[in-house]
Amino acid sequence: MKNKIYLSLFISFLTLSFIACQEDTLEDSSVGTITGKVVLEGSNEPVENAKISTNPATSTVFTNAKGEFSLEEVPVEEYSVQAQKDGLLAEFEGATVTANNTVNLIFEMQPESVLNKAPKAPQPISPADNATDLDNTIEFVWNSSDTDKDEIIYTLELRNEIDDDVLVYQNITDTTYTVNNLGYNRKYLAS
Repeated sequence: MKNKIYLSLFISFLTLSFIACQEDTLEDSSVGTITGKVVLEGSNEPVENAKISTNPATSTVFTNAKGEFSLEEVPVEEYSVQAQKDGLLAEFEGATVTANNTVNLIFEMQPESVLNKAPKAPQPISPADNATDLDNTIEFVWNSSDTDKDEIIYTLELRNEIDDDVLVYQNITDTTYTVNNLGYNRKYLAS
């Protein structure tokens, strides 16, 4: 009988040991998700294939046709999230990822050209305003500049005061242009 009690105690001890050794599964509470959408500012048109990345670095994804993205299993931390695409200005948003939660971000992107400044308006140098007794071949000279160093293309228009004819010279890339065969005894207005 003593052996039966020991055997019974031993089996009970083994059963309790197995139960005690079972692992309790806990969800990984050290990650969250960052989702969002990338659109064009003003029109809210979705931006497809925008690159989404984080700092500190986690993973990189690209937006779908609807401009949407999802970064999953992102470690709990504060991030700077960047959206970038060629031809558009990069945008940044802050995100604090908390355990088992989703942070949703909206990026409104602008074309790179919004930073481009307009060139200075051309200032005439010669011929002088109201000049008279000029030859029928005239060299027009003006001054202009562009702070962004973009190529400037000019159009020179000459209006004849007598018959309202307009002479148009386009695609001028220099600040000097010579016009030949102007009519004698006519007044031209340049613009």
